[in-house]
Amino acid sequence: MKIPFVDARPGSGKTTHMRDLIQNHICEYRQGGKCLIVVQETKKLLHQTLKDIQPAIIITSSDDLQYSESLEQRIIDAIKSKVVVGITDKMFFRLNPTIYKNHKCLIDDVTTCWISMMIFVKTGSDWNVAMNSICPVPVLGVQNTNSNNIEVKLNLDACIDTDDRLDTLLKRDLAGLKHCDHVIIHKSFLNPENSIEQFIGEEQDKSKKPKMVQLQILGYNDLARYRELDIVFFANNFTNSLIYKCSPELFEPYTGFDFSSMAPVIDNRLKIVYVSERELTSTYAQSPQGKDDIEKFRKYCLNNIQGDYFWAANDIIVDGGFSLPGKRISTTSRGINDYKHIRQAVWCSSLKPSPQEVGMVQQQFGISRTEITYWREIEAIVQFMFRGVLRDKNSTEKMILYVFDKKQAESLSLYSTDIEFKNIGISKSSGKAIGRPAGSSIMTPDEAELSTKFRKYLSKNSGDNSDRVTAWICKEHKMSGETRKLTTREKYFLEKIRAKKGR
Repeated sequence: MKIPFVDARPGSGKTTHMRDLIQNHICEYRQGGKCLIVVQETKKLLHQTLKDIQPAIIITSSDDLQYSESLEQRIIDAIKSKVVVGITDKMFFRLNPTIYKNHKCLIDDVTTCWISMMIFVKTGSDWNVAMNSICPVPVLGVQNTNSNNIEVKLNLDACIDTDDRLDTLLKRDLAGLKHCDHVIIHKSFLNPENSIEQFIGEEQDKSKKPKMVQLQILGYNDLARYRELDIVFFANNFTNSLIYKCSPELFEPYTGFDFSSMAPVIDNRLKIVYVSERELTSTYAQSPQGKDDIEKFRKYCLNNIQGDYFWAANDIIVDGGFSLPGKRISTTSRGINDYKHIRQAVWCSSLKPSPQEVGMVQQQFGISRTEITYWREIEAIVQFMFRGVLRDKNSTEKMILYVFDKKQAESLSLYSTDIEFKNIGISKSSGKAIGRPAGSSIMTPDEAELSTKFRKYLSKNSGDNSDRVTAWICKEHKMSGETRKLTTREKYFLEKIRAKKGR
């Protein structure tokens, strides 16, 4: 049995259809002893969807980490009472799937199934505490020796007798993973020698730079556990979603709905403006040059956009000083109808995954960086622009979307070919590569392992060890069928080794 999905463009009326489905069948389901369960990303969306539907109850936690057994029991009791129940996607995946058996689940715009995080842990006692909190689980079977991912079992009771910083990090962050079916880490954390030096705050005294080990974690749910349920997923472009790409063999199109004729016609209704040919990344945004360029974009918007508009920017860009007088909305807004009378919108965000997350996801699911970036960033822009007047299928008004870079603009060519570049003085290149510098404290787990081998080479000055390190750097890594190029840091270490040998 496969899990059905409905692929419907934003504004096509899938949520309205879901409301009609509930209204038309609520009595039938209640008489049959069944409950209708609506799952969406936010409490606001649940209230919008279930407005005026009776009897209905929305059960959410004000803080996802404050999940308790009493909250679970409230949901179970509501399901047994055969009312319409609205819960968030996080809560849906936290509960045992058997709770939903014999009931109807409508999953709206839930498109990912993993949580990724990175924590820096000091070597020594902190590392020991962290190891006790993420016990490797050999009992689950023989680990794949060709994989850098190791499955672990969380033991949050071990988060005691440690400093406040680590205690807060472990209890807060790992608590968000404890309801995942599987939790994996990169194996480099198991060796505390794979440490790096990192400044704390503004401290520049090298003697006070602690040795840190990167704890890269990925938690995910086993979607196969849901295949026997009466469940339907609704989303735009579902076959490119990350939840689909994790297990495409589990899904099939649902033929009961056809929204193609209901989707808003946007031909000649969207104009896209961009101001930079340089791609916006988090690293670039936080650099002096990037901050200057983003400020140019902000001033351009202030001087050229007249009337109402809404905008979105992620926190690192807002923290850098980006702000506009229009209405700021989330970069992950979905389904909201509040702004469909507005004809202008500004997007200044980079939602690309970190190299650390990409490495683990590629090995675990075979999903590439390009695929993650498309869904995280480009699909987010699509959802964002459909918050405006494009959402109104009865309107013929044109919407103008302002984005930062050319790649973002051209990635939306499926929706519009009316794309214009505005030259506001942002250069194509600063002459320096924009990315993580060789001395950056943020390494991928593989680079942390490389750093350890490099330090051993320097201390031993062994030609044999040098050859091994060089071979390790130069070997071709196969990822998603493509040969990976050497990273900036790998080139840096390789040049150092070769210089050492040439002396």
